[in-house]
Amino acid sequence: MPAGTYRLITGFDDGFNIHHKLSIEADTTINATGATLDGNGQDAVLAVRAKVKITGATITNGNGYSGGGITLIASDLTLINCKVVFNKAQVEGGGISIVDVDSSSTGGSLTLQNTIVSNNTAGRGGGISIQKLNTKRSSPIKFTNSLIADNTATSRNSKDGDGGGIYTNSAIDITGSTVSGNHAQNNGGGLYTRVEKTTITNSTISGNSAENREWLKE
Repeated sequence: MPAGTYRLITGFDDGFNIHHKLSIEADTTINATGATLDGNGQDAVLAVRAKVKITGATITNGNGYSGGGITLIASDLTLINCKVVFNKAQVEGGGISIVDVDSSSTGGSLTLQNTIVSNNTAGRGGGISIQKLNTKRSSPIKFTNSLIADNTATSRNSKDGDGGGIYTNSAIDITGSTVSGNHAQNNGGGLYTRVEKTTITNSTISGNSAENREWLKE
């Protein structure tokens, strides 16, 4: 993908808005160094339904329901040297949302390497939301040498406002990374986890805030 800014466009058909997000449905590797994918505040930027590796992209200004920047649907995504910034979602995963299609799925796998997820907003999982239906068969979630910072989980009701940086019900592995400056209007400013298997190695989780409990494991 050549360098430059690619902006999503909203069209009209008989008075109804048509929102155009980029949907990736075949296994692919994308070298997007210098490219910015801009949701134009109209829709999520990417929907991933395959095994995808993206290098060097900036994903910004998305506005979705689940996943403002990226919605990962029972598939595998690797981001290398990317930025997922200034996106928002109504429900979960302002930057990135991982969702299952049914309980027989192993869910999506997400790998971040040297990637920044920052200044995103959602009801839960301001930066990243991981919601799997079958946590016993889940695919790996790994963050390496990455930054999860300055994201916000906002509270619309009693079920929202958790996990300013990360909200997860699946095992995650965080190595050589920083989770900082995130805020939750309910629980878990930096990290809200609902499972035992959370591995944190040579990483910093600090400077986060929550209006109830800053760090929460159910």
